[in-house]
Amino acid sequence: KYLLIGLVVTMAPCCVIDTLPSPYVLTSDEAMSSTCFIRSQKSSGTCFHIGNGRFLTNNHVVMDHYGKYPEFTVNGFKAKVISYNKNSDWALVICDNLKTLKAFRVHSKELELLEKVYSIGWHFGQVKSMSLGHVSNISNDGYVTTTALNGGCSGGPLLNQEFEVC
Repeated sequence: KYLLIGLVVTMAPCCVIDTLPSPYVLTSDEAMSSTCFIRSQKSSGTCFHIGNGRFLTNNHVVMDHYGKYPEFTVNGFKAKVISYNKNSDWALVICDNLKTLKAFRVHSKELELLEKVYSIGWHFGQVKSMSLGHVSNISNDGYVTTTALNGGCSGGPLLNQEFEVC
């Protein structure tokens, strides 16, 4: 501590490094871990963690043909829909058993033509994979990409190179 014109100043050590792990997805391995398999008796798809046990997916992944939300699981744990929008085709799901997964951040800027992107999904409900592609077209309805997508990939994230959801 130093006395400087009537003020007490405590000198802080320089070069303090924050060693706390980030709660957000920063690597491809973390992106794969925070992208999960969502399954009901009649359908399956992909969802991704946005924090505190909450996941985003497509509404058509969790809604049955009668417009109801049957029981389903995320990575084998019971989950339930807490909010949805049929017109925009999204659903917010909660699964208390998976709160410790890292959360995806959201990219606030528009993607650019030919920008590299990743998609992660459970292809045919069997194999989870990440594929690299690029934005090949941009329209008012969204992006067209060259990433591999198959049945079972619905609800999975489209990511920029910093692993942020686009």
